[in-house]
Amino acid sequence: AGTSFHVGEVTRNPFHLIQPAWMLDNMRRGSELVGGQGQQAPDFTFATLYRACRWRQGGLEPLWPGGKQLSLDASPAEALEMASQAG
Repeated sequence: AGTSFHVGEVTRNPFHLIQPAWMLDNMRRGSELVGGQGQQAPDFTFATLYRACRWRQGGLEPLWPGGKQLSLDASPAEALEMASQAG
């Protein structure tokens, strides 16, 4: 695993304890950040938030204005492919 190359970092920071809480907080914050304030939160327990942008006409623009939620069953590759074809 990639963490085997970072033994010192893993020793100093107990990621197995920190990461679940971070992902729970991402779910709480992300449901409003991506879905919009006051919107129904998706039926996820954990989430990771990414700001997906593309370079166009000399600047960055969001791939999905307003954000996009991907379920566990969704293919990130397919979502990125659709976004690149749309623009």
